[in-house]
Amino acid sequence: SICSSQNYKPTISARVDTTNINVKKVYEVYTNYLNSKPDSIYFNNFWKVSEVEEALKNKFQKIDRAADVMFNGIKSERFIEYYQPKVIQIDSVDVNRYQIKTLFNADCPENEYKKYTPSYITKLYAVKDNDGNFKLENCLNYLTFDWKKIKKGTITYIIHPNCLYNKKQARNAQLFIKEISKKFDLEKTDFTYYVLPNSDELGKLYNFEYWNSYIGGQTIIPKKEIFTTYSNFDYNHEIVHMIFRKNDAVKSDQ
Repeated sequence: SICSSQNYKPTISARVDTTNINVKKVYEVYTNYLNSKPDSIYFNNFWKVSEVEEALKNKFQKIDRAADVMFNGIKSERFIEYYQPKVIQIDSVDVNRYQIKTLFNADCPENEYKKYTPSYITKLYAVKDNDGNFKLENCLNYLTFDWKKIKKGTITYIIHPNCLYNKKQARNAQLFIKEISKKFDLEKTDFTYYVLPNSDELGKLYNFEYWNSYIGGQTIIPKKEIFTTYSNFDYNHEIVHMIFRKNDAVKSDQ
């Protein structure tokens, strides 16, 4: 059945107990979000206010980090029609915090698309605000809350637990920034650099439990963020994009 993305209820697995009042509320908020043009940047009432405000400020990236990958070159309405969402888990993970995992899968894909389905499994958080309403939230801040953070010159490294801090590489990165900035008379800027061991761990920070994409590194200029999946602290290929801060706001290394 073709779904109308303006009035669409995702199916649920046996694991999603909607007789539980909080699970039901989270399901409703998520359903409303899917019906609210998730590929558009506007004040979305189903999302955490501070994250909405941040998205509106830079006007480049969608509120949901997964939406930038999923709806790249395709309208969310069309995507949801084809890869019909099924909510496979809604679980309490902390006080007033639930996780929502959703499988995006095409039922009868054409032959050439069969290898692309399932397309994604997303994970979002739903968190109760001060008024007792659930609002959706990206995974990044909660997942990295207790990761090691080290400031070295203009870079704040946020380090995945499976990666070891490398002083020599961090020093190399600062020397590289100094050299390039001096050579091209560039203003230095502080930025955050996420060090990850592989693409799946990057996927988790982008709200994916599974993704068909592969991103090796990415620079998001408006947010002053670099992500690398090679456990390295001196990924000059991405650092260059950040210090020049030109034209395209997002640079990806596949």
